[in-house]
Amino acid sequence: MIKIDSFELSPVLKFTGCQFDRNRADGTITVHMERYIEQLCDEYKGQFEPCDLPYGESEKERKSFDNMLTSGVKHEKGPYLQLMGKLVWPSSMVRLDVTFPVNKLCSKASDPDSLDYTRGLRVIGYLSTTKRLGITFGGRIRIPMGLKEHPVGLVESGGLYVVHDNSFGTSARPMGGYVVMFCNGAVDWSAGALKLVPVSSHEAESAQASRAAKAGIYARMLCRNNGRVIVGATPCFGDNKAHSISSQQVGSTARTRYYERAVLLFKRAVLLRILSTHLVSTDNMVADIFTKATDKATFTRMRNSMMNVHGSLRSSLEKSFRATTGSLRRLIGSVYGTIYDAVVTDVQDDPEGQ
Repeated sequence: MIKIDSFELSPVLKFTGCQFDRNRADGTITVHMERYIEQLCDEYKGQFEPCDLPYGESEKERKSFDNMLTSGVKHEKGPYLQLMGKLVWPSSMVRLDVTFPVNKLCSKASDPDSLDYTRGLRVIGYLSTTKRLGITFGGRIRIPMGLKEHPVGLVESGGLYVVHDNSFGTSARPMGGYVVMFCNGAVDWSAGALKLVPVSSHEAESAQASRAAKAGIYARMLCRNNGRVIVGATPCFGDNKAHSISSQQVGSTARTRYYERAVLLFKRAVLLRILSTHLVSTDNMVADIFTKATDKATFTRMRNSMMNVHGSLRSSLEKSFRATTGSLRRLIGSVYGTIYDAVVTDVQDDPEGQ
């Protein structure tokens, strides 16, 4: 709500280039940038084609993007920087699904190739196809992907948790990313290359987790400063077993004794019980789309989870699941996909569906 030169409160419909849609029946609010994307598409009309992925669907195209292969034909800096500037805004405000490709393309700003410019236009083509997508906040706090029950204090803390991942082995300074979730939607995220050259996946994951720890701790402080209740340690999810184990051990080991102090920030936060570490499988690592160009199925699944796409539909399916039995129950469960196990656990804990 906002009050400007008036004695009456009015709902906010637009703010800093974002629009807000409310569903008061479900208690949700969606933040999107449809108007901005439409203006962007009009400006580059005729230069791009609508597509379903921001970096190519074939494995060859995805590898070409990950490695930033060039055509050998240079492109003018001015137009390229202008294009990047127009893509950075939505990627940092709402459209976290294009954060990885935009970051990779911005790394070529000092020496752009004609193929890089074409890749930037493809991102616009993807945004044009999905211009109505946004981040939906609110509703019943859902179980994080990869778990079968809520971590301790998650519901009481408004669903605040952190997910981090790193793509060690792809380059000397591998790409990494994290997302901070709150009220079922992403409130902070990042994708970028590490500032160090790790010699193991454990070191790479530790460095990326420490980046995520800073964002997670800031989110905790921000919530408390605004009167939100935070219960217990904030859950942090990663898919590296060695990092998950070592972050809970006191002291250094032969593996970690040469790590920089900044890399050990996550471990300190865990030992102080500010954060808690949880291990999930790679298949359930939603931050994977911040580290590399994934296939369409994986990209869509992770994007929809972080942006809470079709949140109202999920809630409706959840209610239907609780009220059905037999083959119909199994059918609805298959529609649930990744959150099926979570719903099963909830129903077992709450058989009457209260």
